[in-house]
Amino acid sequence: MDYKVFVGYASEDNDKAQYIYYCLGRIVEILPYKAELYKAYGEDFKQRIQKELEESHFMVVLLTNNGISSQWVNQEIEYAYALKRRPQRQYKELPFIIPISEKQVQLKGFITKDTTDILFLDDFPSFHYIVANIFLAMRSSIPKGFEEGVFHLRVTCSNCFDKKGFPFEYNAIIPDVETVRKFVESNQPIIQYTCPQCNAKNFIDARTFTHYDIAEI
Repeated sequence: MDYKVFVGYASEDNDKAQYIYYCLGRIVEILPYKAELYKAYGEDFKQRIQKELEESHFMVVLLTNNGISSQWVNQEIEYAYALKRRPQRQYKELPFIIPISEKQVQLKGFITKDTTDILFLDDFPSFHYIVANIFLAMRSSIPKGFEEGVFHLRVTCSNCFDKKGFPFEYNAIIPDVETVRKFVESNQPIIQYTCPQCNAKNFIDARTFTHYDIAEI
């Protein structure tokens, strides 16, 4: 099953939103949506946003000082909560909202420190750790997501790539939540995978699910 993820953000936070979008796109079952990447000439942008939210299983929203000041971000959150209340919706708990904020930001409305689990940037040594925690939050909200090991990673084998001249990709199972957490909290957050084609070792950053040699450590 594919899970659609709507990334909500203010334009000032585009770099952070783009990083989240890129990392989540490495997961086989995740289809991330970032509005600026899908603008079409003459399209009713409001209708596109509504459609994407209606089809989304998750909403990752950046509630920085920029985010809470953005009318678009606030209205997207309001629309997401309105969707949850629609009696005709099959899954009234969707989209599952994962907010990212800072502790000095004054949150009001649907999302506050008392009403919602929030990923606070202040709690992590760098922004890159946020990505792994977004993934863990999504997996925890999926029925049997932990037990069945939901989510696989697209891994491009560097050895096959070099030898064949084109990327050889394979899907690797992402470890269980506790294993990922241990990787993330360690000094060397590396997941090792063996390519089924050539048996070469490939190393992935557990915080971002990107190749370890190109990930920002």
